[in-house]
Order: sequence, then C-alpha cells, then structure tokens
Amino acid sequence: MNGPDHAEEKSAQENLRAVRDHYAAFASSDIDALLEGLDHGVTIRIHDDHGIRIGTPRVGRSAAKDFFDAIQAAVDDPTVEIRDLRADGGRVLAKITLGGTLKESGRTGEIQAVHLITIADGLITEIRTHRPNWNDHEPDHE
Repeated sequence: MNGPDHAEEKSAQENLRAVRDHYAAFASSDIDALLEGLDHGVTIRIHDDHGIRIGTPRVGRSAAKDFFDAIQAAVDDPTVEIRDLRADGGRVLAKITLGGTLKESGRTGEIQAVHLITIADGLITEIRTHRPNWNDHEPDHE
C-alpha cells in the first residue's frame, strides 16, 4: 500500500520521531543537537496555562539557542517525560512533564506542559508551549 494514506502515515511517524529527538536532546542538555532539529526561522511562543503569552516570541535559531542556553543555565538534571504524543499532518501535540532542579534554589520538581509543534521538511518551525508560569508555580516535588 503506497497511496496517499501511506505517505501521510510515514510523514506523521517522521514528525513524531523529530519531536522525540528534540526532547532527547533537551533532556541530555545537547543544545547543538537540539538546534539541528530546528528550522532557521523557528518561532518559540510561551503561554501560561490560561493561554496568556509570557514574554515575546523568540524567532530564529539564535534566539532559540539563547532560550535553551538560559534553561540549561537555570536547571540541573533536566528531564522530559512524554505522556502523550500525536501527529496530524505537519503538527504534533505533545503532553509532557518537565523536571529538574533549579540551580538558584536547589528546589527539585516537575511541571506539566503542552507543546503544539509545527514541522516542515523534517524541521521544527514553531513550538507553542502552554504551561504554568514558573514564577507563580510551586513545582510538584518528587
């Protein structure tokens, strides 16, 4: 079976793999590998759990590098647990749990997040994150 349905399924599986690779690079703090999976014009948008935008969108690989470098500088032992991952065409919905230890306070915990990820030609072009505002949230302690 090599019709359109087969091609769509293959594309969906490739997109899921790209997202899994993204999370693996994040969890291993491999910023270079993480950036390789991003389109040069990638946009990262952060929203709280009520849909209110936090900060300004980060556009481009350089801004993405700065964003992920800042996370790496603030968090030790980052973890990503994928709770649900679904692909529909060029979009992937990921429900995840992010964990780690905040370097400044030594506080360890987890926070739930939802990522809406857009992929084109095998590269992530947009990450839209919905999660509690870190400043107003007491992470779940392990």
